[in-house]
Amino acid sequence: MSDINKLSYSLERTLKDSNLHSLTEEVGEVALDSLLKEGVLKDLPIVGLISGLTKTALNIQDQLFLKKIIRFLTELSDTDSNERNRLITKIDESEEFEIKVGEKLLYIIDKCDDHLSSEYVAKLFRSFLNEEIDYSEFLRGATIIQNIFSEDFKFFLSKKVEELEKEIEPTESISDFENNLVNAGLCVMITDEIKVEDEWDRDMHQKYRVEGGSTIFYLTNIGYKIKQVLG
Repeated sequence: MSDINKLSYSLERTLKDSNLHSLTEEVGEVALDSLLKEGVLKDLPIVGLISGLTKTALNIQDQLFLKKIIRFLTELSDTDSNERNRLITKIDESEEFEIKVGEKLLYIIDKCDDHLSSEYVAKLFRSFLNEEIDYSEFLRGATIIQNIFSEDFKFFLSKKVEELEKEIEPTESISDFENNLVNAGLCVMITDEIKVEDEWDRDMHQKYRVEGGSTIFYLTNIGYKIKQVLG
């Protein structure tokens, strides 16, 4: 079995069968060396496998990846293992998704910039486990978290929906922040058609009347979902 298959299998075992209730936010802040030496995480198959893949001390890349894994699992500490097992098995046996949940989560977590992004992904996954969103919405949301600038994402979560959704007049500029939200798939912009007509009042200084051209800025469906789950 290849390393990726071993990791995928062990992550699924961890999610399906492990008791995660002992994981707390404080655990995620403790130095990895201390956790591994003291055996705090020794019962989690994925942690044991990653730390055992090398016979020497974990390199920086392994430590960073392991920290993201731990923070991901910590966010799921209040979920029921039976429900995790049921829903993950359901996805794995579905013909709709070709990649098993464990392997897909490895790809997603590996692409997260840091452990904070991994936490966001975990909260989305917890919402999937709680059946607040479906698996496709989780995957879509996870992709957004991977691709958006982290500071823009935090600012997006801090804003109220009514602060984000607005009409932008033609004379107003669209900010980099707003453009980034659109590019990430959190928001969408629609601009009215510009109409130019002869001005009916010839006493007016302008010969033509211009209407339209304003831009409507609003959240996408997945943007709303993410706000509900993480905002």
